[in-house]
Amino acid sequence: MKVPQISKKEFTDSLFFAFRYAVNRNTGATTVVSSLIEKYWNLLDVNTKDMIQKEIQENYHLFRYQNNKFDKETWLSLLSRLGEIDAKNNSGKES
Repeated sequence: MKVPQISKKEFTDSLFFAFRYAVNRNTGATTVVSSLIEKYWNLLDVNTKDMIQKEIQENYHLFRYQNNKFDKETWLSLLSRLGEIDAKNNSGKES
């Protein structure tokens, strides 16, 4: 079976929808989706990046006392790494 090719928009939309599913769960989906977000971070548009970062922070505040609803370690670690990726990308633009 041939794997269908999808557009960049279809891919980034699907990744965002997967994020929305996984962000308020504490399952294997969090690890898979967070890894994909980190790997393909530079493909995402600024608005999507902002929404992902905002929703991680919002979910952290909403579920910080409910360990079964939010994988704090995975999402907060990702948030930190995304900041590092953006800082690295921005430092290359200033040169």
